[in-house]
Amino acid sequence: MRRILIIACLLLLIIPLAVSAQDSTPIPPAPSPPSIEALQTMVTEAQAAAQSAAQTAAGARVSADDAERYAGDASRFLGLFEAFGTVIAIVSVAL
Repeated sequence: MRRILIIACLLLLIIPLAVSAQDSTPIPPAPSPPSIEALQTMVTEAQAAAQSAAQTAAGARVSADDAERYAGDASRFLGLFEAFGTVIAIVSVAL
């Protein structure tokens, strides 16, 4: 009688483990390497992106030069306005 109870308990413990092991998710297959045509397309797209980035960088460089020139002009105009203000103040005090 004791053997039957031990065997029954072992079966009750082992069967759920076997069933739960079958429920696990399968391992997905490894991705296949891209074809030559796909690689050539990727290279072409990368070259086009690099060329576009170079053009954008050149445009940014021109814009930065323009901004620097405008800042210099504004500084000179500010100096002129200060000079005129000083002259006007001196003339108004002198009169």
